[in-house]
Amino acid sequence: TVCGGLYEVLPDWDGSYFYNEGQWIEAEDAANIVSALEREPKLFNNLDIKNFINFCRKGAFKIW
Repeated sequence: TVCGGLYEVLPDWDGSYFYNEGQWIEAEDAANIVSALEREPKLFNNLDIKNFINFCRKGAFKIW
């Protein structure tokens, strides 16, 4: 899912999130990230992953 107008700001955006280029993560996408991460129990030993999951549970966010 892409926020309206994103391609106007980032016409060459390839869909990746490896760089902070102002990508907008919609609430549905954030929930899908949580769902995917929760499928791998080994990740729960990592405090950064736990914090990221809790952050994503709050909903939409922008990467800068």
